[in-house]
Amino acid sequence: MGKLFFVLTTLAFVGGGSYLIRAVQGRPTALELLPLVWAYDRFVYDGILNYHLALGLCLLTIGYLHRATDNARRVPSRFSMAVLACLGVLTYFSHILGWVPLCLAIAVYSALLCLRERSWRGMLPMLSLLPSTLLLVWYVASRSGGISWVLYPSLTAKLYAWAPAFLLFFRLDPLGLQPPMALVLNVGVWAVMAGMVIGFADRGQRASPGDLFHAAPLLSALSCLACAALIPFYLFANMGRPDVRFLQPAMWLAIASVRYRKPSGGQTAAPVLLVMLVLAVNLVQFARASPQLVEVFEALHRAVPKDTRVYSVSLRSPPLSLSEAVEDSGLINFTVGMPILDYFDLYRFIAHGGYTADLGMFGIAWLANSPTAPPPQLRLATLSNRDLRATAAAIRTQAGQFDIVELFGQSSDVRAVEAYVAPALVPVASGTHYSVLAPVAGSR
Repeated sequence: MGKLFFVLTTLAFVGGGSYLIRAVQGRPTALELLPLVWAYDRFVYDGILNYHLALGLCLLTIGYLHRATDNARRVPSRFSMAVLACLGVLTYFSHILGWVPLCLAIAVYSALLCLRERSWRGMLPMLSLLPSTLLLVWYVASRSGGISWVLYPSLTAKLYAWAPAFLLFFRLDPLGLQPPMALVLNVGVWAVMAGMVIGFADRGQRASPGDLFHAAPLLSALSCLACAALIPFYLFANMGRPDVRFLQPAMWLAIASVRYRKPSGGQTAAPVLLVMLVLAVNLVQFARASPQLVEVFEALHRAVPKDTRVYSVSLRSPPLSLSEAVEDSGLINFTVGMPILDYFDLYRFIAHGGYTADLGMFGIAWLANSPTAPPPQLRLATLSNRDLRATAAAIRTQAGQFDIVELFGQSSDVRAVEAYVAPALVPVASGTHYSVLAPVAGSR
């Protein structure tokens, strides 16, 4: 069922994005293939498939709204209003942060209709949001607890959180593509995409730059971007980085808003080749990482008994200050970039019971029994020898509270930390990207 749901959400996202571009253009265009480039994006990587589905439904609904209102030039029919209401409810049930950009777009189209109709009848599309808005009101009213939030500590932290939303190739740290090649591929693909948008734009007989764009989707894109910029929360109501969820709707609306020429055969081939390249690179790196992941899983299953107290460490640099992310629940997963190994034992711990988890705080899973001291703050860069020594010191500080220490990272980093924690801790299982350490008898 999980694989089927993944396929369905991916198809919904790709179909929604493609439909939006075709609906705005009014005819087929080569760029409607671009959503395939994001078939495996950051949200899929993080397992947020419900948002991926909601984003596809959001784009689909905005495309239908564009056609129903003829680019915000006429009031939609009753049938169209009913369809918009149903799609709005489906989007809301998928994920609220996919529904809010839809609300912004409907508000923009309604405002343009009011200006063009010179009548309040232009606000009728807003009525399609009534059923889903009532569901939201009912949900908020039925909540028993308050709403918690965490603010971004700085503008730099906010911008750093935005970056992964635009990445096409994710580093499966410590597996898969490494930073230099991942950066080259991301920049290269973005350059090709920008070239296609500019090159395919219909600039021939346009009297002014404003004639290059469809107003309603462009203003909707700007509204989403403004919301992303103004939202100050890193965590709100247990939803991490809500501002980031407005960036992809803004991007697809902006791409759809450009007026494109009728594509030639060569123009159609360019997006097809780009899609094939992106999917091939992801497929190759997953194929390379798969055997290594199986090795790690099997080794952990053998070396870590069911009721063991585990201190899990991923060697990478954190995006934000770790001291601001401390939660005093469970056994600690001390993450030192965004490695695939961060949550290796998370679900196994939960399945065994007796553990709690908070996945929302700064991408760090804390599963610890009230650690006495937070891990050290490490730089956002390649780990230096000083960083590795600080990591080893943090492990030695915490090791007395746990039976096992799990260590994940690049092979050289893992071996260095093994040396720094010896002889108090010794490997009981070890591989290229992992080590399971246990205290020597009598060392506690």
